[in-house]
This record gives sequence, C-alpha cells and structure tokens, in this order.
Amino acid sequence: MFVEILLHAYFVALGVPVILIGVGALAKKLIRGTSWIRQDFFLGVDLALASLSSGLIYLYQVLESARNAHGVQPPNAASADQKLLLGVSYVVVALFALLVVMSAHQDQERNTTNPMKQIIWLGVISNLVGGGLLAAFILLVQGVK
Repeated sequence: MFVEILLHAYFVALGVPVILIGVGALAKKLIRGTSWIRQDFFLGVDLALASLSSGLIYLYQVLESARNAHGVQPPNAASADQKLLLGVSYVVVALFALLVVMSAHQDQERNTTNPMKQIIWLGVISNLVGGGLLAAFILLVQGVK
C-alpha cells in the first residue's frame, strides 16, 4: 500500500518539486553559512531550469530511440512523432516560463521595501511556476509507470 502511494503519478509529480524546494533551500543556507533567510526559498528559476533540462533530456531520448531504429520505421511511428512534438512544445513553454520567472526575479530581488510582495512573487508564484513545470513534465510528457 505504501509503495503504491509513493509510485502514484500525482504523488511523484507533486513530491519531486516539493523535495527539490526543500533541498535547494537547505543547500543555499549551508553554502552561505548563516541563518535562514527568505531568499533561500526563492527557487523558481532553479525549478524552471531543472524542468527545462528534463525536457531536453527527454527530447534526446526520443531522438536517440528513433536513430536506433536504423532507418526502419518503428511500429509505433505516430507515437514517436507525437512524443517529439510534445517534447518540443514542452521545451518551448518551459523556456518561456523560465524567462517569466527570471523577469519576476529581476523586478523583485531589489524590492526590499515590500517584503510581502517579494515573498508572494518569488517564494510563491515563481516556485509554483517552476514546480508546475516539473509536475507537468512528470504527468504529461514523461509519464509515471
């Protein structure tokens, strides 16, 4: 029962970004060597980059499997084309989302006069965009078996 829960697609899709946020925040704190600060949890860019790299690796895997067919049309050719189209579309959306998150960081990193706005934009919205990209990749592109 416990293993089934751990392998459930939604648990994986939501758990991976949450775990990455926790590990990333802890890594920032440890590297800096001081007490916790709110910037430790502003990981939208990191999550978006992780998601983008997942999409690029997926595209490589799809292209590699097509190349390994040695010119022989695979029996599931339409599916391979659909996977490639989905992967490319995902990478385009992830790249655009990364730029949006980076723009929010550029605007809000210097906003020290309104810490609540900074927390909302960088700690909540940016992390949701980055985490949402990872969840979308896991659920829609790669899939969990």
